[in-house]
Amino acid sequence: MDDAVGEGPEPSGAPLPHPPNLARTAVRLLQSQMGRAGSAVPLPAFLRGTLAYTLRDLARDAFELLRRLDFLDADAAGPAARRVNIVGCSMGGMIAQHFVLDYGRHVNSLCLHATCADLVCPAARHLRTVVGVLTDKPPPPPCGGALYKAEVVDFKVRFFQALCGELPFSEDEFRRSMRGAVERCAYEGGLERQLHAIAADRDRTPLLRHAFNRAGGVPGDGHNRFPVLVLHGGADALLMPSCADHLACCCFHQAKLTILPRMGHYFPPCTFVTIADSILLNGEEGNDRVCRRARNPGDG
Repeated sequence: MDDAVGEGPEPSGAPLPHPPNLARTAVRLLQSQMGRAGSAVPLPAFLRGTLAYTLRDLARDAFELLRRLDFLDADAAGPAARRVNIVGCSMGGMIAQHFVLDYGRHVNSLCLHATCADLVCPAARHLRTVVGVLTDKPPPPPCGGALYKAEVVDFKVRFFQALCGELPFSEDEFRRSMRGAVERCAYEGGLERQLHAIAADRDRTPLLRHAFNRAGGVPGDGHNRFPVLVLHGGADALLMPSCADHLACCCFHQAKLTILPRMGHYFPPCTFVTIADSILLNGEEGNDRVCRRARNPGDG
């Protein structure tokens, strides 16, 4: 396994300190900031337009970026062709679904983490908590500044505490990581565009089922040729565990489902090793499938 693509920051800017667990295993990590590109300052009103930057647009941009960086072969024919291991978390998982729908022949393995095939509303009691935190978000000042950045960090702490589930939330460690993220970019305008893209996307279930879980299909024709792993927190307040069950059972043929019982939508350090190992093992299974197909072209 050479490349793990995905696991970029959440739409609301969650820091992800766990990629070093993957990097220690000689996996190259590519964290895209496409969803926040150009977000250092607000766009002028006359440049904003009316069309959403869609999830499929993001998937297309991801493919082109990987191709231009020479991470994959445009042809993807034969066992020697370079393919990528796609990992998508939350909104990234939605983009990953579009990626495999459009560019599945370039995929070695797929891991969908804390995501869904269709936009669902959290349970009422969780929704009240999340909305309560979101309405407490600091308004952006005209010129930013240290005080605003500190307020953004405080907001992020409150937001992810509300999403962390039943596992310990290390506030000090989170603050340190988030300060670095806010120093890089404190402007939050990208979040609005990302939420617009999520809301505008349709239910992907029919497309996924037709491509990867069609009754009577054969690998490559209604079934996925690459292994699919679905990871989810059993205490996820934003996307219920039933979203993961739907992905694994209805959308992908023979997908593996792993529920981490007390984990929420935010994954703390105590889950890093489990998540990283799961991603790596799934990628290795993808390598094994490629080798089997090379020995026996009829083997899916």
